[in-house]
Amino acid sequence: MKIKRLWSIILITSLLLAVLNFAHLPTNTYGQGGGNLAPDGVFGETYYAPFPVNIELDGKLDDWDGVPLVYLERGVGGPAVNFGAAADDEFLYLYGDIIDSNIISGEHGENYWNEDSIEFYLNGTGDLSLRGYTDGVVQITIPALNRDLRPEEAIIAGVRGTSAEAAIFAATTEKGWAVEVAVPLKSSIWEITPKHEAEIGFQVHLNAASEFNRDSKLIWSVFDTSDQSYQNPSLFGKLIFYEAAAQPVASGVYQFMSALDDEGLLDDFENGIWLDYDDADQPIGLVPSENSALAIRQVLPNTALALPDQEEVTNVLAVQYEATGGMQHRFTDGSDAIPLDWSAYNAIGFWMSGGTSGTVELMAGDPTDIWTYSFENVAEGWQYIIVPFNLFQNSAGILLPLSTVGGYGFEFTSTDETSTAYVDDVKLFMVENTSAASYLTQQPSAAFVIDDSINWESREWTLVWSDEFEGEANTPINADNWTCEIGGHGWGNGEMEYYTDRVENVSLDGSGNLAIVARAENPGDYTCHYGRCAFTSARCITADKVEFTYGRVEARLKIPYGQGIWPAFWMLGANFDEVGWPNSGEIDIMENVGYEPRTVHGTVHGPGYSGASGIGGGYSLEEDFSADFHVYAIEWDANVIRWYVDGNLYNSVSLNDLRNRERVFDHDFFLLLNVAVGGGWPGYPDTTTEFPQTLLVDYVRVYQLASN
Repeated sequence: MKIKRLWSIILITSLLLAVLNFAHLPTNTYGQGGGNLAPDGVFGETYYAPFPVNIELDGKLDDWDGVPLVYLERGVGGPAVNFGAAADDEFLYLYGDIIDSNIISGEHGENYWNEDSIEFYLNGTGDLSLRGYTDGVVQITIPALNRDLRPEEAIIAGVRGTSAEAAIFAATTEKGWAVEVAVPLKSSIWEITPKHEAEIGFQVHLNAASEFNRDSKLIWSVFDTSDQSYQNPSLFGKLIFYEAAAQPVASGVYQFMSALDDEGLLDDFENGIWLDYDDADQPIGLVPSENSALAIRQVLPNTALALPDQEEVTNVLAVQYEATGGMQHRFTDGSDAIPLDWSAYNAIGFWMSGGTSGTVELMAGDPTDIWTYSFENVAEGWQYIIVPFNLFQNSAGILLPLSTVGGYGFEFTSTDETSTAYVDDVKLFMVENTSAASYLTQQPSAAFVIDDSINWESREWTLVWSDEFEGEANTPINADNWTCEIGGHGWGNGEMEYYTDRVENVSLDGSGNLAIVARAENPGDYTCHYGRCAFTSARCITADKVEFTYGRVEARLKIPYGQGIWPAFWMLGANFDEVGWPNSGEIDIMENVGYEPRTVHGTVHGPGYSGASGIGGGYSLEEDFSADFHVYAIEWDANVIRWYVDGNLYNSVSLNDLRNRERVFDHDFFLLLNVAVGGGWPGYPDTTTEFPQTLLVDYVRVYQLASN
């Protein structure tokens, strides 16, 4: 006979611990509207908005099932409203079901507050103490007039209401009217990310008129006693996001759902322990091994079991076992076993405590298909262990199919009769170093873990291409490697020079260098974007001749100087002609602007982080860079770019710095060398600027890792 079990063991070491944890977590009661995706808040103060949900802005309200609803009314038979809120990754959804037998609409011009309307107030600035409106604080007033309008004709009013860029759907109902609202979480005025227990300011008003003018005003927030929310956002209540991965379906009964959040987190054990069986009688959820028991241990800060830098009460998983034991998390949607896609990551990490050695297991396909890695947790207290996927071994020698991972687990061994291992924050990462597991005292705060051991001398490189610029003076640049572009259209930066391929502007100097020379002249009667050109210079590129992906790229340069002078050694994506800039990507290996003679810059540009918003850093000396040659270089890897001057690492940009913006540095790039005159960044030459100005290039070299 099939027996279903649903259980959670909680170890509470003292009454004080129980009281503190109860205060830490929302109470386990569910929405006034019969919802069960999030708990009730305190009426008039807090509203718990579940996420992620699947809601469409279509006027069909059945997809709001399970979202807690709050009921506001003005006496028996008076106007009333049921309202709620929920979110997915893109939108905050707002819902109002207005009960009103006498709707007054379209009688007061744009004074919608004086007739039937509903108002949603939001403060997405992060500062809930604000006492005045600014970007990120909005009053979204929706008049009943919208019942008769198509969604694309919707009327939205209120203080800064249109800046929220909301979409609405309104319709007449049997008892009044209803409205659905979708507010973008990322817009020109805010960037709101739903995270468990994250807060924004929130308020709801209902305006109702019985004959002509408004004579009823319903206000949710208990802090606003005199209808001042349209002026003072500090009177709002709070909307608190509530992650609905563990969904209570009835009082005391939880339907668990395995999920991977945007930060790669799998389990933090804040939702307790859940175990069930699928239709094939296979266990799903958090499954103890033989001779093992699972418990949730609630841990206070500054106690013996506290995690490093722990500030609040937190839950950890305790695995109790006799000699050998462990657990598995077999992924589930609450009813059946499911796979999760881990292909965006290359490592798994977890907190471990208990002086325990053992194996971490990954499962895919059939539950008997297991990949294992043995670890040693011999340190006192907690260690955060990160294991790259490529270190896991399978008895059949099969590679782990990352797109269909069915679960993870641990198996422990001990010489003691009874032992306890503690686990917390099981999370996926991208790591740069995949050659060994990492044993850390701090959990990495970012999803990409940089290998801090890498420096100029730490890796072996093989030279794959170079131009050493050997030859007689006035020899043109090698056309097999370089093309020198021509024109004076400003080059996207308001530059003043006219680029030529004349030897007077670009040629070998006879001493083993390439000389790019900017001159105050116009020998060819050149025309620039501003009129007759005042300067000439050169800009030479390797497009269609020398293009490559990844490696160490370096040049030994002696740069020019002076106000308005802008030398650069840089790279553009080889797909520049097809996708344009900045979608092609740009890597600036060295840039200097004349008014900063002792500082050079290294930067990347891409979609959403171009121009003045490029991501990079600077490096400074105590003398002018123009005084001598220096070696400028990058080491360009799949997920990290590092910048060096004379072998000194001074800047890096990784996946973490892009913050979910598109990375456009995983394809072929070509090289550029140029000296610009003037532009928006360096400014323009003045009476102190001397000409000619020369960039000397001893060599340009491209290496690739010897291991590749």
